Amino acid sequence: MNMRSIPLNRSGQAGAPIRLLLAMLLLLSFTVAMIPYSVSAAQSVKPIQLRRMDGGSEWAAELKQPIRTAQGRLYIWIQDARSLFGEINWVQATNGSQVTAAYPGTFAVFKPGARSAVVNGKAVRMDHPALLLQNNRMYVSLRVVADLIRAEVRYDSAQRVITLTTYGIRYIVNADRDAEGLVWLDPRKQQLYIAKPGQAPVLAGTTHVKLDGYGYIESERLDAQNLLVTLKDIYGEPGLGTNVFKLLVHQGRLTLESKASYYGIRSTDSLSAYPGGLVFVDGSRVLLARPDGTVTQKADIGMMLTTDEAATVVYASDDALIVKLYNSQMLAAIDLRKQAGALLYKQLLPADEQEKIEASSRYSMDFDYVGDGLDFDRREGQTFYFTHIDAPETTYAWTLS
Repeated sequence: MNMRSIPLNRSGQAGAPIRLLLAMLLLLSFTVAMIPYSVSAAQSVKPIQLRRMDGGSEWAAELKQPIRTAQGRLYIWIQDARSLFGEINWVQATNGSQVTAAYPGTFAVFKPGARSAVVNGKAVRMDHPALLLQNNRMYVSLRVVADLIRAEVRYDSAQRVITLTTYGIRYIVNADRDAEGLVWLDPRKQQLYIAKPGQAPVLAGTTHVKLDGYGYIESERLDAQNLLVTLKDIYGEPGLGTNVFKLLVHQGRLTLESKASYYGIRSTDSLSAYPGGLVFVDGSRVLLARPDGTVTQKADIGMMLTTDEAATVVYASDDALIVKLYNSQMLAAIDLRKQAGALLYKQLLPADEQEKIEASSRYSMDFDYVGDGLDFDRREGQTFYFTHIDAPETTYAWTLS
């Protein structure tokens, strides 16, 4: 075999080109050796992902703090738990000494690091702490969360993915989770639960609420005795239908409820209270009631105005109402003493303006449709004052006879 000779330098070693080649080979081998270690290191610090499956819905949680592991258990930051598991009301003591968790049928008190808890008034032993305090942040065990909402937790350690599957009831809860009056509605059994933050939920009663689509709840604490709950049920495609349910809870018991149905693009917001009491729109009727649920006045708007339109209430008193018909966006005045009503544009505006309003009513589904253009301004004695969109500096007056 013919072999080429490699010239040596005076020290008997290979020349500079060979030294450079050897150095390059050594560097390449070192780099290749490092690749598996780098991939492994990247995998070891990959954050744990959390998914929630609820009936036919599935979504990935956007966590502000990574999932923690301790003693073989998985923990979630309590603020992330509030966002992902809104049906549980979490209240953390200001000094960090304890956390309460409220959910229909369950009220639990946990202490950081403790392997015991008080659940529904009874001491319960656990195989791991429910709470973990790290870096001044409170973390709660995902196993505890799952037990509270009757869910299953599975952890794929290879993929580093936690899947929490809910099989039980999916309650509708307050949109404002810091509200003074907490509310849970079971849409299947139509049961309404209420609580104050840090207290156990109680059953207020069974409602007539039946959802046609997606519901969300807001609550208003009227006083220590009374809670007003508003539930909006959005349905249809593309969500133009709205059922508005109002539920009055007096001394912990459901005492009055109403339902108004709207279809369109206008606001469904309606006056809820006035100095003399509360306002409920129930079908074509407006009910005035005391905070204990006693109805003091009824006005059948549909019968008085000979219309099948739903209405919202703009003004209320014991003797009069100002309502707005939902589709036509016309204001009407209601005399509660006479049980009579009238469309205000016919009472206040000139004939040519009335004709324009009636001609434009065919475009009531347009976004820029303004109806009769009247806005309620104020009441002084028996006189009500209004302005018009085309004459904002002109005041129109209507007097309650």
